[in-house]
Parts: sequence; structure tokens; C-alpha cells
Amino acid sequence: MAVWANKVRRNGIQIIADTAASPTDGVNCYNVTGNRDGTGIADVLNATCSVCTVGSYGTNCIKLCTDRHCKGDNSSCDHVTGTCVGGCAAGWDGTDCNEKCINSYGEGCAYQCSSRKCNGISPCNHVTGTCERGCLPGWKNVDCTEGSVIRICNVESADLDRVVP
Repeated sequence: MAVWANKVRRNGIQIIADTAASPTDGVNCYNVTGNRDGTGIADVLNATCSVCTVGSYGTNCIKLCTDRHCKGDNSSCDHVTGTCVGGCAAGWDGTDCNEKCINSYGEGCAYQCSSRKCNGISPCNHVTGTCERGCLPGWKNVDCTEGSVIRICNVESADLDRVVP
């Protein structure tokens, strides 16, 4: 019988859930902490740890890695958060890239829908910012954010080129 009296126990014990043949490849699933002097750690600890199988993540492993919108198709999938290592595809946001850009569009949701110069009221596509009814005169590109050259003709003068900002 081992006697543990008068022995200081180590604080900050980690329980590792083995996900491969080697314990060093496992993931930390539970931390046991106590007082600075090592007391306050239970003599017996029951902890249930579960690790998602490859291809799933999140609470109870109910989210699928294939449902994420990662930049590129080869992004690894964190078993807890679903984080896309290379970031999100254009039009998507959030830790696991499953949230559409709101009032913005493009890579990193960097472009504001309110900056577009659409012809009439146009919904804002969260990926491209496309103006469904086209652009106001003097604007171009699918999101109507770039000024274009307008030719003005006058019977009494030669053609003039004007750049619209």
C-alpha cells in the first residue's frame, strides 16, 4: 500500500485522449487543477473524454468539416472549433467559415454593400456584391464600385471624355 501523506502532488495535470497509436499524438481533453501547493486535487478523478472522428467537429461532434466554406478545398479541420487553417472563402466569416458576410461581401467580408453604386435597389450578394439591375451611369464591374469613362457628345463641340470618380 502506497502512502501519499506529506507528499506534494503536481498541479496542472492534463488528461490526454489518445487519437492515434502514440499518446503524444493525442489531444488535451481535460485539465485538473488545484491549489498552488498541489492540494485540492481529488485522489480519484473520473473524466469522460471524447474526441471527434476525422471529418467532424464541435459539441457532440455534430458538425461536418465538409460543410465549412474554407479558402481552398484542402483546409485541415480542427476537431473542436472547425477552424479553416487558410481562412474563409470569399463571402464567408466566422471561426468555422459557416457565417455569410452581413452587409458586406468578398474575401474577409472587406467590401461594404453600402459602397456599391447599383441601379435601383439591389440585394447584396455576400460573395461578389453583384448589382442585379446593373450599375448607375458612370460605374462598372459586377459590384459597381469602379468609375468608368462616359462620352459626352455635343453638336457644337467635339467629343469630350470625362472620368467619373
